[in-house]
Amino acid sequence: MLFIAATCTFLSPRDALAGKLDRVSDAARSPGTSSSGSSNSNSSSSYHSTPSDSDGDDIGGAVFLFYAITSPWWGPMVALEPDRPNYSVGFPRYPYETPHAGSMIVEREPGGFGPLPPEPEPKRDWAFQLGAETGYVIDRVFRDGLNFRFQTAYRVDFDANWSLFMERQPGAYTNLAMGREHLVWRFAQSSAVQFHTSLGAQHLVDSRGNVSGVDFAYGFEVYPTKPLTFAVEGALGNLDASFAPRVRTTLGMLVNRFEFLFGYEHQWIGTESLGGPFAGVRLWL
Repeated sequence: MLFIAATCTFLSPRDALAGKLDRVSDAARSPGTSSSGSSNSNSSSSYHSTPSDSDGDDIGGAVFLFYAITSPWWGPMVALEPDRPNYSVGFPRYPYETPHAGSMIVEREPGGFGPLPPEPEPKRDWAFQLGAETGYVIDRVFRDGLNFRFQTAYRVDFDANWSLFMERQPGAYTNLAMGREHLVWRFAQSSAVQFHTSLGAQHLVDSRGNVSGVDFAYGFEVYPTKPLTFAVEGALGNLDASFAPRVRTTLGMLVNRFEFLFGYEHQWIGTESLGGPFAGVRLWL
């Protein structure tokens, strides 16, 4: 991240900014506008409520709303882990390494749901992936990125990704960097499907300095059949006073330890956006 920040500082003087990345930089530093409804403080009207049978309906509606809002978390838990916690998990060296492994090895314990594997398979308590990617952002901007993820058998992971955006302009290049670091909770899992939610920081760095914010993400990964992978993630966050959500989806193909990825990522920053296709490779260590 320090290298990216230094690159932006020395290669992107402010007087050279005049394009897409200039507008993104301004959007990240411009507070959003909000509107609120007006109320008449001189109104003398009043409302008096009395207990009625509708109170029970209100409570039932609130309970239903709570379950509906939280269903993206408890729903996958119920679907993927009906025998929780009667099983043990671990990681192969890379997905599909063994006949019973997607990206994880799940072994049912006696009394658990489903059949036991024919024999225990070698597994680790951790997994580590290191990746690089390159892409094109609509509006003549190119992106190079690095990322890594460290996973544990205890459902707690850590991931980070950094991107350098480059825009060629007459006589100069404009550079802008973005990065994120997340603490991840893998709340529902099976050999072939894992759901996660995460919270962390995100940053935007250019010649004008650093703008920071938070990032809350939700996503899932699927390993349907060898050698394919599929992943989707959406996030809500901010950069200073600007709203900064994003979405990302990838389709991959594994060749032993190497996963070749094709995908699309879109990042909104206030009224501006950085979005486009990319290709990458990930190494499972």
